[in-house]
Formats: sequence, structure tokens, C-alpha cells
Amino acid sequence: MGFDGEIFDAKKFKQFINKHVSEIINQAICYSMKSHENIKVFAVLENIEHIRKYWQNNIDPDTVLVPFDCGSTNRPDCLQGRAAHWGLIVGSQLSDKCGSQGKLEEKLVVLKHSKTKLDQIVTVESIIKSNLQLDESDSDVNVFGGSGLKGRCIKLFIKIVNS
Repeated sequence: MGFDGEIFDAKKFKQFINKHVSEIINQAICYSMKSHENIKVFAVLENIEHIRKYWQNNIDPDTVLVPFDCGSTNRPDCLQGRAAHWGLIVGSQLSDKCGSQGKLEEKLVVLKHSKTKLDQIVTVESIIKSNLQLDESDSDVNVFGGSGLKGRCIKLFIKIVNS
């Protein structure tokens, strides 16, 4: 079930999630909470532009896994995919931004990832811009092969199923 290395193919990562993640979560819940609820995680491959439309219309999609280049400050950067990393978007909010054209609303998302314990608050546009320039990858550590990160993300749905 496990793997060593990085995952540079969003489609195969989605398949891995659908096959294994529900099982892992259920084992942890049953062990830690003595609960017998069955949690099912469904992963759906999405185009990043589709997710952008959700955010632009102030609709929060469920939790989203999104690949991006992680810069030296642990925030989205543009490094042509040489620092590709998966992040988990767990929330969003609108922020007022004052610019030369007056007051504008800017959509911010809460980004979690393994390079820092701190939640990152980033703009939707910064993470999408980073995602859309993922052209290269380090094939020496690529677990599944392929180069399917650019323009892709994975939307997660979590459902409790009675046993």
C-alpha cells in the first residue's frame, strides 16, 4: 500500500486515495475513538479552472488537494515544477484589499502541507498561478511515472456510512 518518493501524476494519486485512504481513516477512528462509524473518502480529479470558478462564485468546494511549487517561504511559487508539492486546502475566506482601483475583494484559502506545521493563508490566484506552470518534475523520485500535475487538482468528499 505504501510508497517512497513523490507523486507526479494526479490521476494515479486519485486512484491511490480511492483505494486506500478510507481504510486508513477508519482504522484510526476505530482505534482512537472506539467508534464503529465507517468513513468513506471519495476522490475526484478536477481541472484547476473548475475549482477557480467555485471560489470566484464564493462556493467552497469540499477539501481540495492541489499540486503547486513550494517556495523557500513555504508558499506557492513559480519554479516550473522543480519544487512540486501537494497541499491540502481546508477552508477559505474573502478579504478586502485596497488597491489603485479602490477596494477589491480577494479570495484567500487555508493551505496545509508537510513542509511546515503552520497553516498558510494564500490567495486563490497565487496557488492557481503556481499550479498552471508545473511543467517539469524530478523523475528520479516520481513514484507513478507521468507528469500529470499541471492544471489538475483532486477534490475530496468525505461521507459517514452506517455499518
